[in-house]
Amino acid sequence: MRLFSGGVKRALQDRGVTHLFHANSVETACTFLRVGGLLSRGSVQGRGLQQTWQPSDNLDREFGVWNDIFLDAVNIGERVHGKNNYGPVLFKINLNIFDMPGLPELWVTKSNPIHWSRDVALNTNYFQTVHEFDETYSIGDFGSMFTLRNTNEILPFNGYLDDIFLDFPNRGNGEFENAIQALRDARREGGVIADIVTRDGGNSYANMSNNSFNRFFNPRA
Repeated sequence: MRLFSGGVKRALQDRGVTHLFHANSVETACTFLRVGGLLSRGSVQGRGLQQTWQPSDNLDREFGVWNDIFLDAVNIGERVHGKNNYGPVLFKINLNIFDMPGLPELWVTKSNPIHWSRDVALNTNYFQTVHEFDETYSIGDFGSMFTLRNTNEILPFNGYLDDIFLDFPNRGNGEFENAIQALRDARREGGVIADIVTRDGGNSYANMSNNSFNRFFNPRA
């Protein structure tokens, strides 16, 4: 079931993909920046660090992906012309990450784990070979996610992270300003070298509840 990262990288490049993406809340993103890279949710918890709860947390534990790092091959917010449901911060990581020494095992899901069934064998939820992936993977399929399996290690930013995007929500009372300052402080603390770029979120945050908006943008949600 383990996919060879070099073959997946070539298949993505053949489709014009140049980057992978990870979206999250401001609070969790600041944790990543302070440690200098991405962590699985299980590793954040195990290290006693801060992260925002996600509706999928219980399912992630049940289906054994709690200790996985998730990446997308598309900028979902840009594709849907709105917000990403995982958060307003987006890390843009170049494909050279697949060449990193000691990269954890790479698996690719066929669908989002929130749609997995308890009655279906777990391995059917993943591409089984690079050939199968190359033959059937479609850019823009948001359910297919690239997962680095069962890792407690940090996936480093420096050398691989090209940009950090933060949505401007067009609402609130200083939440955006507090968020971008928190990201800048965390970036400095972690010694991360990457620009923070503002992305206009349009009206996609207009109908979000105050609790959800706070969960997305508050550095200490």
